[in-house]
Amino acid sequence: MQTDVAQGRVSPQEQSSGTSSDLTDEARLRTARWAFRRFHGQCFWYLRTDLEITLADLPMIVDGLRKNGGHSGFLLAAKLCR
Repeated sequence: MQTDVAQGRVSPQEQSSGTSSDLTDEARLRTARWAFRRFHGQCFWYLRTDLEITLADLPMIVDGLRKNGGHSGFLLAAKLCR
């Protein structure tokens, strides 16, 4: 079940028993892939929609969310950086 970050809800990948700072690389990668799909038209329109996101792409995802993702994208970028 994916929900809208802008409405104060979080993606399933962000839900965990610990805090956001407890994200493993795998959880961070799942969240980045979800964010890429969710914010593609707003932040990543210049990239192919079928791009395979890897850990090496996290800085690009964070940068795009911060610059073009609005408030919800900015907050999601912060979670990816923890």
